[in-house]
Amino acid sequence: MLDITRCRFTITGQVQGVGFRPFIYRTALEHELTGNVRNAPEGVVIEIQGTTKAAEAFASALAHKLPPLARIVSQQREDMAPVEDEKVFEILHSTSGKGHSVLISPDIATCPDCLEEILQPQDRRYRYPFTNCTNCGPRYTITRSIPYDRPVTSMSCFPMCPECQAEYDNPLDRRFHAQPNACPVCGPQVWLSGPDGARLSEGATALESLAGRLAAGEIAAIKGLGGFHLACDARNEAAVSELRRRKNRPAKPLAVMVPNLDATRGLALISEPEAEWLNGMFRPIVLCAKRPGQQLAPSIAPDTNFIGLMLPYTPLHHVLLALLAQTTNAEPPALVMTSGNLSSEPICLGNREALARLPEICDVFCFHNRDILI
Repeated sequence: MLDITRCRFTITGQVQGVGFRPFIYRTALEHELTGNVRNAPEGVVIEIQGTTKAAEAFASALAHKLPPLARIVSQQREDMAPVEDEKVFEILHSTSGKGHSVLISPDIATCPDCLEEILQPQDRRYRYPFTNCTNCGPRYTITRSIPYDRPVTSMSCFPMCPECQAEYDNPLDRRFHAQPNACPVCGPQVWLSGPDGARLSEGATALESLAGRLAAGEIAAIKGLGGFHLACDARNEAAVSELRRRKNRPAKPLAVMVPNLDATRGLALISEPEAEWLNGMFRPIVLCAKRPGQQLAPSIAPDTNFIGLMLPYTPLHHVLLALLAQTTNAEPPALVMTSGNLSSEPICLGNREALARLPEICDVFCFHNRDILI
């Protein structure tokens, strides 16, 4: 007779929005365990049932084989009475209640798999600026409340198409239970507007047009993950100087975004720790020593030997820089990306807010219809 045991794990930490429930599901199937997993205010609650050996193997996986973005703060384990005739392991609907003991993941830079898709012309997500999976994409800025599920995010108004739903439902797919999952058919869309709010172009055409206008020296407001950026060609001294004048930022250095790590090395002397930060999952602005003879506009950072560099962290950034490379002869393309506000004012978050506050600064606006909640 088999030695059957059942136990419950209550996990707290960064365990919602990071592919944790799909990981638990696959691990349970691997060890032939039945039971369930659900998001709850107290964390992620897991019940497993099977042989003692399988249960211990599952517990070991919790300690040593977590998803890349997961971080456990605490773990409680308690024995339970086995459930008769239980046949499957399943992901249950989340439960709600007062308080919470979970951390929502920060927004994570586009992963290599998603980047490959958006740059592959044959892929259905080619140049789609809202591509993501359980390993990357928005989390914190689209979350209204927890437990973290699509209905409590700003993706709730975008029902998934059959293809996206199939990915979401497939335990072997990296988009299994990826709450922001979307594609050009069912997900958020981008468009270009003038300072008067008139819509100029939409979708891929909008980003192509935006790249052309930036290459021509115009200044754009671009809605991103957590707010608006003001952008211009970082190699164009006239454009950078005009952005400073309009933004009322006469002297403070401006951050610059370039496509990849190789591009940063053409502009600055990059140490190994700086390279790790630049190319990591969080994509901060990193202060690096200017390379002698680099070709950025002199007024980017006029009074310092350092420059603030960052790499793209959303598909929209990757697509825009790729299009800019096709539009301009400058190699690599480089964009000033500074906060979407007048000096000393808060950053703009919403489309109407940006139109109301930034028309004197921007020649063009790049909007999208996924709300920024945080």
